[in-house]
Amino acid sequence: MRALVSGALHRARQGAGRARAIFRELVRIARVVARILSQLATTAWRTVSSRWRRRPEPPFRIGVDVSPYYEPLTGVGWYLHEILTELSARPDVDIIAYGEAAVTDGSPGLQVELPTGIPLHQFDLRGMQLPWLAGRIAAASQRLLVYADGCDVLWGPNYFLPRRLERSGKPEVFTIHDLTWKRFPELLQKETLEALEKKMQRTIHDAAALITVSEATRHDVLENFDLAPSRAHTVLSGIRRFDSSPDTSRTQRPYILFVSTIEPRKNLDVLIDAYELLRSRGEYQGRLLVAGRVGWKSEETIRRLRTSRWSADITHLDYVTRPELARLYSGADVFVLPSRYEGFGLPILEAMSFDTPVICADVSSMPEVGGDAVLYFQPDDAAELARRIREIVDDPPLRAVLVERGRKRVAELTWTRAAEETLRVMKKAASR
Repeated sequence: MRALVSGALHRARQGAGRARAIFRELVRIARVVARILSQLATTAWRTVSSRWRRRPEPPFRIGVDVSPYYEPLTGVGWYLHEILTELSARPDVDIIAYGEAAVTDGSPGLQVELPTGIPLHQFDLRGMQLPWLAGRIAAASQRLLVYADGCDVLWGPNYFLPRRLERSGKPEVFTIHDLTWKRFPELLQKETLEALEKKMQRTIHDAAALITVSEATRHDVLENFDLAPSRAHTVLSGIRRFDSSPDTSRTQRPYILFVSTIEPRKNLDVLIDAYELLRSRGEYQGRLLVAGRVGWKSEETIRRLRTSRWSADITHLDYVTRPELARLYSGADVFVLPSRYEGFGLPILEAMSFDTPVICADVSSMPEVGGDAVLYFQPDDAAELARRIREIVDDPPLRAVLVERGRKRVAELTWTRAAEETLRVMKKAASR
């Protein structure tokens, strides 16, 4: 009997303990919900009062996913940064940046500051005793934050929107930079391809408008997806010259420059072939500088860089800062972009902005971007690339012509123009 009573008391204590644990968890959830509702109410009040003060024509309000700012900026990140910098300077535009919720003190933070005047709106739950559902609750509430902010349009600058921002009830505009995964599916795993296909189909379905960074990319989108041509708009990217580093210790000798992530699509091997051909013939005595991170399926290319007969004159610099990149561009004999496919090819304009002549493959968007300021070659023809390099190195008048044409091309493709055209697409999407 005593054992039965003892067992019953033990089970009762266990049940009471579980009930207390559940109650504590429910209290934590209630506090998180209360914190979120408080932030939503503050946001809504700020939106209403701001628009009341700025009648009769309040600024056009753009909500933007700033996920690229959570890591060091590369191609898409710099694209976003430049567009935001231009739009944030306009008095007729408000921009609201949406990032990940700050759940704990160790939550990811921005790696690069947003342009002046752009607030980061995120749920801040730091300092609370959080339930395990806190992150999901905050993510699910993000759409309410977009609505409370009164955004006229929501912009996904990197193909997709994160799930926390999808289908917030606002017109959605997406920027498509390239369709590499469609053109070169062999470079990705099957699971990755299936995920990209699913996400892109959702983007196509949800988009009020798509922005493509070149006409070549627009053509690829229309060719691969069921999309009305009127919903896809080409807005060529721009260029802004950045400051150079004063250090010249690594660039005193002449050199050919390659700047990009090292992966099969970038076709660095054909440049290595051309460089070895020039050196073996005694037609070029300078170095080959490769600036870029090591990407997927690049093991054989890296092996070639290290084991080439001329490896002592081949330097891999990995990722470089913008000041150092500026120095590399400005000191190069020639910049070569041998890619088999580019959605835009921003390094072409970057090199031109430092008066460096450019050679690139005659495929995809590169002729569209480079125009008559670039020498072209077929992407599998190392001998033709070697001839093009010699033309620039051995013919100063030709070099001068290419430099002057490059200056004109850079003057045409500005971020101010790109931002104006981007805003035009967004306003059209919001008015539908």
